[in-house]
Amino acid sequence: MIEKWVLKCSDEGHPIKRSQLTFTIEYVIESLPARTRMTLAFKDKPTKSWYGKFLKRHPAIAMKKAEYLSISRALVTESRIRSWFSRTAAYLDDEAFEAMKDPLRVFNADETAVWLNPSGDKVLARRTQMAYAINGNDEKVNITMLFTIDASGSFVCPTVVYKGVRNSRDSHIPRGGTLSRQRRAG
Repeated sequence: MIEKWVLKCSDEGHPIKRSQLTFTIEYVIESLPARTRMTLAFKDKPTKSWYGKFLKRHPAIAMKKAEYLSISRALVTESRIRSWFSRTAAYLDDEAFEAMKDPLRVFNADETAVWLNPSGDKVLARRTQMAYAINGNDEKVNITMLFTIDASGSFVCPTVVYKGVRNSRDSHIPRGGTLSRQRRAG
């Protein structure tokens, strides 16, 4: 029962921490009749050795460091990407396709997050898979860097986006680069 719960939570992007598992076991023990509690190896909460034994009894579960994903990133699927390309191709006309043959007019931009708190918590997850924790409320605890390159291989100076920072010149930004401020939605 506990193993299924841990694996289901992990599969849904909400893996369980050790403290959550211990709290849950304590809650289950408290809900048992007193007579049943007396038969347990521990009376009120799991011991330190119980946790190690739990992991040995359930080889499908392992302690892993979680990689945090925003909700928007977690929702990316192959079908959504293919749909975007189909809609874009239908939107572009012949003149736009002609412009795309010039490598100086074709750009690719990619943003990457530099996390201000990069270390993930250790969580319980399937031994055979990465552990992802979807972070819903505070998705932008980072600095966003935008890198752009054209099809000929030339780079455009990067853009740095700080949360809540006013547009101003910063000595850490390369000449020609830009500094932007994240705007609140709504």
